[in-house]
Amino acid sequence: MMTLAQHIEKLLADNDCVIVPHLGGFISCYSPAQWIEKDNLFLPPGRMTGFNPRLTINDGLLVQSYMAERHISFAEASRQVQREADALLAELHAQGSVELPRIGKLHLSIRNTFDFTPDHQTTSAELYGFSNFRMQKLDRHATSAKPVSFTPPVPEKRVQRQRIRLHFSASFWSNAAAVAAIIILFFAISIPVKNTEIINGNYAQLLPTEMLSTISQQSLAITPVAPTRQSCPTPPSVQAMPQAEDSPVATEALPKASTAPATKVQTTPETVKEKAPRSTQTAVSHPTKAPAAPKGSSETSRATSSPARKYHIIVASVGTETDARRLAADLVKKGYTRAQAIIGDGKMRVSIDSFANETEAYQAVNKLRQEEIYQNAWVLKK
Repeated sequence: MMTLAQHIEKLLADNDCVIVPHLGGFISCYSPAQWIEKDNLFLPPGRMTGFNPRLTINDGLLVQSYMAERHISFAEASRQVQREADALLAELHAQGSVELPRIGKLHLSIRNTFDFTPDHQTTSAELYGFSNFRMQKLDRHATSAKPVSFTPPVPEKRVQRQRIRLHFSASFWSNAAAVAAIIILFFAISIPVKNTEIINGNYAQLLPTEMLSTISQQSLAITPVAPTRQSCPTPPSVQAMPQAEDSPVATEALPKASTAPATKVQTTPETVKEKAPRSTQTAVSHPTKAPAAPKGSSETSRATSSPARKYHIIVASVGTETDARRLAADLVKKGYTRAQAIIGDGKMRVSIDSFANETEAYQAVNKLRQEEIYQNAWVLKK
């Protein structure tokens, strides 16, 4: 029985409950420190132990403790625990009470119920060393005297101001007046300096006047031309010519007219009439031949005239390029003349048809999906 009490004490230090089969369970709970004001008593924190006779199911803690201490099997440890529990019950019925060291005292009442009186000794390692102690209160006598505030006087510090006196002699004032008079006479009598030689070229201007005069001399736009009432007949060859911006004749005539030096001439209606047909004749009499286009340009123009077909209807994806080309050739034989193999990005696809417009491509793929063999056809944009 002493061995059973030692095992229960050891297990309660680390566990909250230890069950003895067919007897009950010992429960341990933490109790904080307390102060009993009436007795001026301080109780340290500890672990209070209780007993619950309804906890009779074996939880295995005692059996495992026996197995670890005696190095026996689980069955043998269970039998030893049961024998010691039966011995404890027999002694309890014979004597009426059983004392478990450092745990408490167990009583059997007249009504065949268990009463447990715990032992107040500490059962936890971290709470060893704490004990009860008393501490009396200090009696403080209330004093009726009110404290009087005292502020010591602060001595006044007198600051003595020193006056600084400046003494100037009469000779100083006379010399100062003479210097002031000389400065005033210097500014009053001095000859004003004028910049008589002004060079306009040294001054910055927004628009140089020389440039404006040069433009006025060389520009034909500002020379007045007298309006004429007679209309100048234009040759039929000039009227038939289309005024195209990209014409080589016009591009050659414009630079020549702009590079010719202009002179101020009093133009008359007669001179204007004479100059007009000459300019047209020179423009027509010297046509420039466009360079002959190479033969390959006609083929490229035909290729560019037809829109590029970049929407392809894909009907199959194969593993090798040979299979893709073979399947495309089979589709061409079946009547799909635009079938081709599309190789790129590491993928080999077979296109049954190609379109330049996205709408046409989706209309064609919807029509093609009506056939059971092409239900998985889709559109590739490339």
